[in-house]
Amino acid sequence: MEIQREESEEGGIAQVADSLPPESLRRPRSDSSDSTSADPSRKRARVEPDEKNEAGGLPKDPFVEQTGDEHSPGETYGKGANLFEAMKEARRKEGGPDHNPWAPFAMSRHHEALSFKDKRAFFAKIDELPRGPKWQCEMIKVTGSEKDAEGNSREKVELVELWKRNPVDCIKELIANPLLAEHMRFRSERLYENEDRKWPIFSEMWTGEWWETIQELLPKGATVAPVILASDKTQLSNFSGNKSAWPVYLSIGNITKDMRHSPSAHATVLIGYIPVTKLECFPKAERPMQSYELFHTCMSSLLEPLIEAGKNGVSMVCADGFIRRVYPIVAAYVADHPEQCLVACTKESACPKCTVKPEQRGDPVHLPLRNPEQTLSLINDALHGWNSQAVNDRNIRPIKPFWKNLPHCNIFLALTPDILHQLHKGVFKDHVVKWTTA
Repeated sequence: MEIQREESEEGGIAQVADSLPPESLRRPRSDSSDSTSADPSRKRARVEPDEKNEAGGLPKDPFVEQTGDEHSPGETYGKGANLFEAMKEARRKEGGPDHNPWAPFAMSRHHEALSFKDKRAFFAKIDELPRGPKWQCEMIKVTGSEKDAEGNSREKVELVELWKRNPVDCIKELIANPLLAEHMRFRSERLYENEDRKWPIFSEMWTGEWWETIQELLPKGATVAPVILASDKTQLSNFSGNKSAWPVYLSIGNITKDMRHSPSAHATVLIGYIPVTKLECFPKAERPMQSYELFHTCMSSLLEPLIEAGKNGVSMVCADGFIRRVYPIVAAYVADHPEQCLVACTKESACPKCTVKPEQRGDPVHLPLRNPEQTLSLINDALHGWNSQAVNDRNIRPIKPFWKNLPHCNIFLALTPDILHQLHKGVFKDHVVKWTTA
């Protein structure tokens, strides 16, 4: 499938020359030992660097304990070609110049001649580069129930586009990237400050209890691939068409968090675009609920390959060159509070993780977390017209959730805190700052 590219030309690079002040205005350089001894007030306090701990207070060399040996986690089944080796082999089969490290560009080490004459030829060369998992466009038919002025119902049909990539193929590409080999783990570990094992350390996903719990539910020798999803509806323009986009991203917990957070590492990939539509085929009162159902329908189609892969596993070549049986399990979902409620099928006035009532939020009460099986049972009853009062008491929206058939997925535990809106803006700015400056 061809992806159109908008061509744009950038102007030249502005060069800024650093200028030094005249010799007469420069501050004379003096010996620091003489100046501090002459003037004790100019002495500065220095903080000695801690050689044992990192910047966040964690020890640089913690005690590592391997866990789950009885389940043989991360068992290997021979060697295979990693991502770069597979690309080279595919280029050789296509008859390409496998000896040229700059392929498809016919360039030498000294860059004596270019292999393209204009920007169109340059873009054509770029299109020959490996693209990764292919994009697919799925047309989703939405049948509305808009009524005319006389009250007669008339069906309106609206077609929306769901652009998606296979998430299992994206995980294969991530886990086989040799550039991430030194920043990847395939089994759980327990970290402690020292050999006494008194103070545990939770820093990466493989150091948490979730990994060990899932490992016990999988067959012997399985490799867990914690799937991290993220979505954020973004406003692209306000005065030129009111355009919006709804991207969905994916990463895996086998990769260290510093690499996942680095844009240049490409450890987080785009797997789809949720369609953004006004749903004018429905009356205004029905549009919000129909948009919620459209989101879950699209996410169900987008993540459908994870169902079979999470149940039976997929053989993948990992970054270290070994073949493992990988089970991708949804472990985390990163979103702001409105999208958290949308994912959890709860009202925005409620908590998407626990059963606290809206009027009790902020009170020192301890209530149980939401249970996926119980929530699915209440939603199923409400969709059949039974026990709708229990759904209202739990502030649940009766929608078929996309996470219904995902194996070993507890979506309420997967929702991560929204640091920006809930902590920095919610707790600090809207409460602490206003209270201290009032």
